[in-house]
Amino acid sequence: MKLYIPDIREVAIKRPAGYLEEVLSSGRIENDIVLHLDNEVYRALVKKYAPAKPKPKVSTSIPEGAGTEVKRLLAKFKLNPAPGCKCNSRMNIMNKNGPDWCEQNIDTIVGWLREEADRANLMFNTIAAKLIVRRAIHNARKKEKYRQKQQAMLKG
Repeated sequence: MKLYIPDIREVAIKRPAGYLEEVLSSGRIENDIVLHLDNEVYRALVKKYAPAKPKPKVSTSIPEGAGTEVKRLLAKFKLNPAPGCKCNSRMNIMNKNGPDWCEQNIDTIVGWLREEADRANLMFNTIAAKLIVRRAIHNARKKEKYRQKQQAMLKG
């Protein structure tokens, strides 16, 4: 195995104390530029000094869905969750249960929106609220189809 000493010195900055000395003393140096190592010695050094691979993060969050889409649509009208409201927990319920559930429970969701509007002393229009929820469901389904298509393409 042939390694270039300037590269070794650069990597040494990110390695523990003693790394550079051990690596350089483990092989034969040629012209102060190249280090020759036996393959077994090289593998042992890599095993000893290679940085640990980060553990993959496991997502515990609820995937985006119709609830997230309602929140986005309302934000376009400068309507954002106020401290203490139930908006985020209800958004998570909608995301968790999916667009079909939201469609079957549209009156419940519109009721939630009315409740929060009343609490915030805002005007409320049931027809507009239903349109927003239906658009959110449509957007969520469209994004889910896109994600599925992307995943299928990645699998090849």
